[in-house]
Amino acid sequence: MEQSLTKEFGLLRSFLWPIHGHEFKKFIPMFVMLFLICFNYGILRPMKDTLIITAAGAKVLPYIKVWGILPVAVLLTYFFTKLTHFFSQEKVFYIITTGFLAFFLVFAFILYPLRDYLHPYQSANYLQTILPKGFNGLIELYKHWTLSLFYIIAELWSSIVLSTLFWGVANEVTSLKQAKRFYGVFGIASNLAALVAGIAANMLGFAVQNSWNHMVSIFIITVTLCGIIIMLIFRWQSKTVLTPSAYPNLHKCTASSFKKKQKPSLKESFKLLSKSKYLSYIAIMVVSYNLVINLMDVVWKDRLHMYCPTPQNLNYYMNNITAMVGLGSLIITFFIPRIIERFGWTKTALITPVAMGLTGLGFFVFLIFGNTFTDLPVAAATPLAIAVFFGSLQHCLSKSVKYSLFDTTQNMAFIPLDHELKFKGKAPIDVVGARLGKSGGSLIYQGLLMFLGTISACIPYIAVLFVGMMTFWTSSTRSLGKMFNLKVQEQAQESELPSSEATPQTT
Repeated sequence: MEQSLTKEFGLLRSFLWPIHGHEFKKFIPMFVMLFLICFNYGILRPMKDTLIITAAGAKVLPYIKVWGILPVAVLLTYFFTKLTHFFSQEKVFYIITTGFLAFFLVFAFILYPLRDYLHPYQSANYLQTILPKGFNGLIELYKHWTLSLFYIIAELWSSIVLSTLFWGVANEVTSLKQAKRFYGVFGIASNLAALVAGIAANMLGFAVQNSWNHMVSIFIITVTLCGIIIMLIFRWQSKTVLTPSAYPNLHKCTASSFKKKQKPSLKESFKLLSKSKYLSYIAIMVVSYNLVINLMDVVWKDRLHMYCPTPQNLNYYMNNITAMVGLGSLIITFFIPRIIERFGWTKTALITPVAMGLTGLGFFVFLIFGNTFTDLPVAAATPLAIAVFFGSLQHCLSKSVKYSLFDTTQNMAFIPLDHELKFKGKAPIDVVGARLGKSGGSLIYQGLLMFLGTISACIPYIAVLFVGMMTFWTSSTRSLGKMFNLKVQEQAQESELPSSEATPQTT
């Protein structure tokens, strides 16, 4: 079985391009769309962190993820669900993408230049005098509301446009047999985009002589142009390849796809999760990843801000991190088709929690026993520099595995499901599930900080929770793998194909 791709395409092509010539019209436009969507996020992610951290400090992050991102994610998911009732999947793609681009333009050319007039500095300063110190992060969120809003919308570009819109289309038009080949190469697009975005952002910064206000405008113009190209490509493909006759579900609204009594709603979407153990396990994967990464992210960014205090320096460093994550993910992605072919879905999906567990434990060991590491003969390295280095290493490794293996296996898990479960279950898992994990980590930080006072004092407790979550995540992934294998076998029997041709080996 593991030799089938090599026999079909040859050794080199099975690694780099296991795509048939007749599939190019479907695959290449989707490849370019995914590249540009991820490129935009590669520009937006360092930018949003730089804007809010340099203005309000990393202490605002746990609050913005709970009181900002999660409510907006729920509202946007509700909006998305309502749109699917009145418009086709194709039109929903255009509507939501246009909305994101319009906001970014308003922020760059209206909200950000006028921020000193729009921010309620006086009332925020008054609140700081009457409220306990534990509320400072929440007050900073309110004080810098335009930057907080940009952080929220920029973060949701990944959840809505990438995870829900693009992957929703990809899962609809790609068969399981194609996905074993397509999705690994899609990973190359997303990871190459991160690498290019990190390098391009720094080059754009140098082009405007590191003027931060000009950098913000240039970044947003770049994101907008890429967004317009994405929609034009999808429009062309919908007219020529993904036609209504070939893919009717893509061009029909949900109301015409199901019975009238089955009107989709956000409540119904969550009911599907509660009734489907299969979807619940996928949700556990998503929540676990985002909870774990958020627990380690806040303290790293706080110390990174101390190391790079100016917006230009912080953005430059984070752009380099984005490029390194893209490079690491790209290297792993080249091997994804072979890994899935050889080891099956379950072992491939388990690589993410195992890799994150090992790097995360190393990170926590350094944080708890940091004074011991400062005695090592490292030339010209301060304790702060060592902390930033280990945090950056953990961040790069965790994100590299996530963007290559985790995303691929998670999206493959949806393919054996019927259209209703795929379409209505994916939005709450990708959008709200991801935010629930991040917000859960932020709530833990907020609760611990109320009692312990500092992030350093919280670390031993977070480390214990980290180990527990990794154990739960690993167990759920193994259970999902068994169900995935069973569904694929049933699908193969229904289509009267030999199980060995349609089913990757699953352990």
